Parts: sequence; structure tokens; C-alpha cells
Amino acid sequence: MPSQDKLKTSMDISVTFRLDGPRTPQILQETGRLEDVVSKHITPKVRSLLREAGKTVEQSQDFYLDSVQLELQKYMEDGLKEYLEPKGVLVSAVLFRDITLPEVVTTAVIQTKER
Repeated sequence: MPSQDKLKTSMDISVTFRLDGPRTPQILQETGRLEDVVSKHITPKVRSLLREAGKTVEQSQDFYLDSVQLELQKYMEDGLKEYLEPKGVLVSAVLFRDITLPEVVTTAVIQTKER
């Protein structure tokens, strides 16, 4: 995820969702199997929302702030719900895990702590 300082931070994202049971035949006809729903709808939208969400974060180290993580999770969850619910996919949670800052930032933090 890029931030305003133009550095890219890596993270794992979990999206908890389920298909709307009564709409399963429609989903199968329009999109395909569960793997197709993930590859055609969920993954591209997650990537798009991540790029947009990163624009709101000033510095890459801010991704460690609880307030920033909560805002990003809310933004992602709301965006995915709005996009996926009409397609029969019900999103219940978006979680960020295992955040890895860019090497430049990590090195600077280590040097600061050593001083």
C-alpha cells in the first residue's frame, strides 16, 4: 500500500465474507464459482481500495498507529460492502495483519534507536 511519502508498505489483508445463500444460483450464472468471485470481484476491488486508502496516510510508519489501522479497515470494509453486496457477496470484516514497513524506514528507525 503506498502512502503520501511515496513509500510502499506491505501487509496481509484478510477479508471475511460469505455468499448470499438464496442468490447463489444467480452468482454462479453471472460470475462463476467461488474462486471466480474472489478473482473477478474481491481481489481487484481490494487492490483498488488499498491504493485509494494509502493516499490518506501521510507517512508509511503511520500504518502502525491503531487509529490509522481502524480507519483503513473501516474504509475497506465499507467500500467492499458497497461494491460486493449487489453481487451477492456479504462482507463481515476486513483485517490488516503483518505490516512490513519499507526497508528505508526500518533502517532509519533502527539507526535512531542505536543512537
